[in-house]
Amino acid sequence: MLYKQKKALFANATGRVLDVGSGVGPTFKYLVDEASQEDNNNNSANRVTSVVSIEPNPFMQEELKRAAAAVKDKYDVTIIQKTIGQAIKDGDIENGTFDTVICNLVLCSIPEPEKILNEIQQLLKPGGKFLFIEHVVSKTGWSAFQSAINPLWNYIGDGCSLIRHTDETVANMSGWSSANITEIPRKKYIELRHVNGICIKE
Repeated sequence: MLYKQKKALFANATGRVLDVGSGVGPTFKYLVDEASQEDNNNNSANRVTSVVSIEPNPFMQEELKRAAAAVKDKYDVTIIQKTIGQAIKDGDIENGTFDTVICNLVLCSIPEPEKILNEIQQLLKPGGKFLFIEHVVSKTGWSAFQSAINPLWNYIGDGCSLIRHTDETVANMSGWSSANITEIPRKKYIELRHVNGICIKE
């Protein structure tokens, strides 16, 4: 789903990366340079040097570890089985230490998204990049239907919300030197809006 868009977006990731809500690790493959991927002798330096993976769900861990093992020759992966807030509290991750923070379709389901977004910004180095792709509430009459089914969707979708304005929330945050957020063109008759964003910390 959205493979081309994710590949283009996450090609902007560099250095030390924080992957928030890694799930089973689908983002890892996008962080391997094509030149590095083709170099069997591992002589090409990868643009991403290390990844810290935040994933509290215990049922994701086995597949997540397999995904990390698949890229171990390209960059190091550290898996933290905690929420981002708990990882900060415990000192596992520190403010101002990441070149890139990634959210791949997770801001729809995390509790207190505004709080998490502020924490993400603080974790970035000055000039660091926040890369995200997310579905957001429709701008058409379809939003009324989304609101009506959202309680059920939230229940069966592990906390996923159909009615968040994540694009506006991120754009209205102070602390970015730039925030380039765009809507992804969707196929006809599909009303689920997706956006992606590249935000640079001041």
